[in-house]
Amino acid sequence: QMDDFIQLSILYSINGVAIVANIMLIAVIARRTPKAMRSFSIFLLNTAIVDILTVLASATIAVRVVCLPDLRIVYVYIGQYATIGGSAFCRICKALQMCLVNGSTAILLLTFGYRRHIISAGNALLNYPLR
Repeated sequence: QMDDFIQLSILYSINGVAIVANIMLIAVIARRTPKAMRSFSIFLLNTAIVDILTVLASATIAVRVVCLPDLRIVYVYIGQYATIGGSAFCRICKALQMCLVNGSTAILLLTFGYRRHIISAGNALLNYPLR
């Protein structure tokens, strides 16, 4: 039980920091984005929202991953919602979390492609550091 307490404490601390950081990012994007970066800020805003949803799904299920000697992986749900919602609810939240992580990665790759396109098209104003 002490291992569960330590894992839940670490998980909830990290998730709490992630929620606060993403809310601050959304506020900065909404208030301080210059006109020239509005199209790129949509990618950042979308990533922040997806990250908040991912963190909420992670905190809801609080999963421990156990690797068995025969190379199977077992998910042990130790969060509060495991007793309230049951294993079906936890599996749905885990599937949602995995889809959101994949979506966040896809959005991140799109931002790299978008930045490359803007820079190669010559639409970006580049300031090089002084040497």
